[in-house]
Amino acid sequence: MIEILLFAICVESITEILVSSAIFFDFRLFVSKNSKFLGKLISCGYCSSVWVSLIVSSCTPQLLVNDVYIDYILKVFIYHRLSNLFHEFMSRYNKRLPFELVISNVNLESNQREAVEIDESK
Repeated sequence: MIEILLFAICVESITEILVSSAIFFDFRLFVSKNSKFLGKLISCGYCSSVWVSLIVSSCTPQLLVNDVYIDYILKVFIYHRLSNLFHEFMSRYNKRLPFELVISNVNLESNQREAVEIDESK
């Protein structure tokens, strides 16, 4: 189980470097100028972590189930989700914000999202 957490942190770290670091600024600029879609994709940590998870999952041993393909797909989603949770936690920690449980409600008619905080004291 610790391997899953370590690989998820690895995905988050690679994604953060790719999306936010100065060393990849010229690369992001080049991609954005040549493709609007890929420019948005490489500027979005949530989006990029899916692709980084695909790569990291292909480099990790079989961990979860006996079927290689199902194991690969499960790892992609697990690494992606855990890396995003870790990123959110670290962002809030660095900004000294509380880490609250938030559920995102989607209004399908207006296609707008709104965050609803859960009051755990009730």
